[in-house]
Amino acid sequence: MSKEYRGTIRRKRKDDGAVEEVTVPAPEEKFSGSFWEIGNYKRTVKRVEDGADLCDELAKCVAERAAIEKSYSKSLSAFCKKWDEHLTKSREYGTLRAGWAAIMTQADGAAGVHYALHDQLLSDVEKEVLAWKAEHYHKSMLTLKEAKKATEGFQKAQKNWAKLKEKVDKYRSNYHNAMRLQEKCEKADADAQLDPTVKTERMAELKARVKKAVKESGDACHKYEEGLEKIDAENPTYRAEMIQEFEKWQAFEGVRIDAMKALLLRYHEIVDIPNNPAFPETFAGLANSLNAIDTAQDLSGFACEFGADMDMNWPAFEAYDGDVNTDPRGGGSSNMKSSVSGHSNASLSGGGGGGG
Repeated sequence: MSKEYRGTIRRKRKDDGAVEEVTVPAPEEKFSGSFWEIGNYKRTVKRVEDGADLCDELAKCVAERAAIEKSYSKSLSAFCKKWDEHLTKSREYGTLRAGWAAIMTQADGAAGVHYALHDQLLSDVEKEVLAWKAEHYHKSMLTLKEAKKATEGFQKAQKNWAKLKEKVDKYRSNYHNAMRLQEKCEKADADAQLDPTVKTERMAELKARVKKAVKESGDACHKYEEGLEKIDAENPTYRAEMIQEFEKWQAFEGVRIDAMKALLLRYHEIVDIPNNPAFPETFAGLANSLNAIDTAQDLSGFACEFGADMDMNWPAFEAYDGDVNTDPRGGGSSNMKSSVSGHSNASLSGGGGGGG
């Protein structure tokens, strides 16, 4: 009998790099035979029990993803702090410095987005999965109340048919045993007829045994056929009651699948970062800052502050004035030197700074 129970979906990478989905049979208890056989409703009961466990597993899965988002958010925040401090002491300058600082600003914004994902996954998915489970599955002393209810429902539906089935199995066994005995007696009788040494009394005894065996097999066959007639008459009622109970738990499982589907779609909405309006906003400022990097402006600024475009008090004849202190090394007046040393790296920063 082929297994109808659906398995899990795993992703498999092909040799060409493409990804395909592969169905892997789900592990389940070992059951054999048709649903209609005695006790084989237990697979349906097991599915009820599995549903509660699967809710826990999905909640754990989502919580783990949320923890990853939180960890990533913390890593981005640490990255921002480290490089903000580095950039403050860096020799980078001008509009390029401002562009570099914008990287940290974007990362800081992204950290906030990912921490928000963490919060949403826990509140909108994990918490809701566990709340749904608590609403639909209820623990009793040893098992779930729903599983107990399902077991009782199937047992009730099978009760009358099971009694008849037990009798039919017994009648069939009796009939088959009687037929084996009949065949044995008939063979013994046939062999005796071919043996001239067998006495007449023995022949009569063997024929009596054959007659008795034929009668017993006939009676057993009659009982067997009567039992089959009774169970055949019960089959429609049995089928109807079993189907009714089965459909009840099909509907119960359908509610679980629909609920988990809705929560998984909510999960998709949360982690679908490109469609999260808060995420593109973090890049808007970065793009503007990077596009504002102006090579000519930075080079010109450096030339004016520290390079060939700086002002210079070129050496010229200076009449002696006792009130003026001249540099004995001939490098120009001390006033000029003071003016040059007043320029700083900050004046070339282009207004840039670290993001927060």
